[in-house]
Amino acid sequence: MTPDRIDRIFLRLRERTDTQSAVIVCLCTGDTLPEGCSPMPREPSPATGILLAEDFVTVFEQALHLNAAVHDGAIIVSRSTATEDYRISGWSYRLHPNVAAAPAVANRGSAFNSCLAMSCVNGVDRVYLATKLQLFSYQRGNITQLN
Repeated sequence: MTPDRIDRIFLRLRERTDTQSAVIVCLCTGDTLPEGCSPMPREPSPATGILLAEDFVTVFEQALHLNAAVHDGAIIVSRSTATEDYRISGWSYRLHPNVAAAPAVANRGSAFNSCLAMSCVNGVDRVYLATKLQLFSYQRGNITQLN
């Protein structure tokens, strides 16, 4: 899946019915979670292993319907190798990356700055932050606002 196609999938987050909460999605590659990710277990927990595809918004809204608390934390979307497809591997993760790795920017809020720092962690391919009005993509300390 190309980065442009992934961007288009997450641009659809603007169509979601619950726009009050920010949505964070962390894409990563490797057999283990990147450093700085801690699960916040939820009961009931939405299904994992779901292929990242154009229906992501629907999958996300179904997860919220099952357990509204999943919005509190990042969604981890991972693959073992760069040749595999991304799949949802976890809901509601705390991101606490080593901030020393992140570029220095003015504080724009904990979600914004955590996503920026997380994008610098080994194994993280890209991080997305969807707010009520904007979508940001972070990759290796670079920020792109998507429209």
